[in-house]
Amino acid sequence: MLLVMLLPVIMIVMIFLPLFALPLFWLLPLDQAIPLYALSVVISATMFWFMRESKRRRSVTGEEGLIGREVKVVSQSRSGNEVAYLVEVKGETWSAASADRLKVGETATITAMDGLKLIVTRKEKAKTKAG
Repeated sequence: MLLVMLLPVIMIVMIFLPLFALPLFWLLPLDQAIPLYALSVVISATMFWFMRESKRRRSVTGEEGLIGREVKVVSQSRSGNEVAYLVEVKGETWSAASADRLKVGETATITAMDGLKLIVTRKEKAKTKAG
């Protein structure tokens, strides 16, 4: 928990590490200061590259991380004309609704979310919509 709280501070220090390392030139002989300063520049550039790459990645949480994933129908129940499903995605069980008639054990694809309910379509149907 402490590491998570300190992570922004660590990232800022790593970005400005070359600036913080400038006093090395006053404190150490030049043949020792240059390699240490070069190391601080490499560490800072690497950290900046990792931060930039993490911003480019697709979100893996929330609605954005679920849409497009495949689910397995675990159970279904009927309430009047409405059919409700329980589906499993990433080891979690979610309630789902579908315009298609799904069977237990069938695979479907998440197309949307309505609150905490997943909207799914039959896998073959989802492929033809995308193509």
